[in-house]
Amino acid sequence: MSQWIIRNRIALFAIANVALDLSLAVMGPANGSSLGRVLYACALFALCSAPLALLKSFNGRHMLLMIFMCFYFMDFGGLDVQSMLIGYPLPEPRSSVLTPAEIAVLACGALLFAGYVAGGRLWNGQRAATVRAEWSAASMLVVGLVLWLTGTLVMVYLGVFLIPDASNHTVALGLAALGPVGTFAAMLGRLMQPLGLLILAYASARFRGTFWTTLIIAVILAQAAAGFLTDTKQTAMMGILMAVVTRLLVSNRLPVAWIISAAVSLVLAFPVFQANRQVTTGERGMNRLQAFQNLGQVVALAVASRDKLQNLRADERPPTFVERTFIKPPFEQVLLHVGDDVPYLHGASLVDLPLAFVPRLILSDKAALSIAQLYTHQIAHSEDDTYISISHMGDLYWNFGWSGMLAGMLAAGLILGLVGAGTSLEQGPSLTRVMVLLVTVQTLCIGFEGEVSTSYVLWMRSLAAIGLLHLMFARRLPAVAAVAAPAPAPAASVALPRAVPVGLPMRFPNVMR
Repeated sequence: MSQWIIRNRIALFAIANVALDLSLAVMGPANGSSLGRVLYACALFALCSAPLALLKSFNGRHMLLMIFMCFYFMDFGGLDVQSMLIGYPLPEPRSSVLTPAEIAVLACGALLFAGYVAGGRLWNGQRAATVRAEWSAASMLVVGLVLWLTGTLVMVYLGVFLIPDASNHTVALGLAALGPVGTFAAMLGRLMQPLGLLILAYASARFRGTFWTTLIIAVILAQAAAGFLTDTKQTAMMGILMAVVTRLLVSNRLPVAWIISAAVSLVLAFPVFQANRQVTTGERGMNRLQAFQNLGQVVALAVASRDKLQNLRADERPPTFVERTFIKPPFEQVLLHVGDDVPYLHGASLVDLPLAFVPRLILSDKAALSIAQLYTHQIAHSEDDTYISISHMGDLYWNFGWSGMLAGMLAAGLILGLVGAGTSLEQGPSLTRVMVLLVTVQTLCIGFEGEVSTSYVLWMRSLAAIGLLHLMFARRLPAVAAVAAPAPAPAASVALPRAVPVGLPMRFPNVMR
């Protein structure tokens, strides 16, 4: 099936676009959507599915672009398509065929696509791929478990016991209690957690077997439990998602059973997590520590409340997965207000980028402007400490306007293109390359909905940690030198071995027959 998809990728791209275009053309107007929304959704789907036409393997240089575009479509078009297909009511504040936000989404997506292709061409991936270094199975097991367990314990301690809610006051008190040294250690511990998860996911995909499969399933379940305790859906789902993606990359085949398991987990677990948040912080007014102290009751209430919440009206229930990932409305508000009644930031939210490797232990007064909270205060006009995602595009626009947003997306595409080409697994699997690729997926693709400085600082720190782990644990794979076949002697009755390419074992004739 996997190879069939690759061979027929052009036809699949065309069929998918024609099918969606016809469906939206019929269902969109029938469900009250304007021509502009139909045209925007069709154009965005064509742009985001275009990497399929470039895909020559599931672990090649264009896979990262495909993954990014999937999240990009969910961020800015998923709910539009759902609303037109099933009649979900959405407001349509448009005075022209396409709104400024829709034009920006299409233009920025096209620029990122172009930057990715250019970055891939700049990378001489063939020369870099001929020599690989790999970890031993024992190193993957020990290092992966130590990093993941340490990071998970730190995450639960911070998110449940030290900082039980997300208010600025609670966060400040928790960090003050830790002190500079403790804060640095805690941040380092949180950095370890996703790296340990990636190592274990890769090892299970590479070595297979009952032991590794049992281990990764246990890690996935524990990861989901940690996400439930800290009320972080991304943490909860990261285990199963990393297991699916690593198996796809290592085997270059669609792991159908794992994909089905991930889809079922998402469908069953996401409503429970939404109900948990509604029950604890809404009806009961608990913080995470109080919820942990009454864990049995909270789990029972969350499961019991799942169906009840799904039957409520849209304005009464928590958002669904598609609604949660849709961030076009706040992005529209940024374009509407910034430069009019809200001033530009001129880079104020990006000052963390050049200080990515300077810990607060050294520079305790580093600026920490959260543009997600700034949106709540200055655009939504709320006094809450809620974090509203406006995407990297909204962050760039708020700082530098249209020119900064367009240039920033082109640069982001260039960075992703270099990473995608440099981490291509077409020449064989490698833990270091998989870690670089999946950390990029986690921070720059999934994290695209958040803040630029947060995503790129975490990405740069993670790459530094991966480089250090590579130097400590990776060992160069043995290569066998090529052997040139001498000229055959007329009287020789046994054929001599041919030249063997570097890296392949030599084969000799069976002289015992």
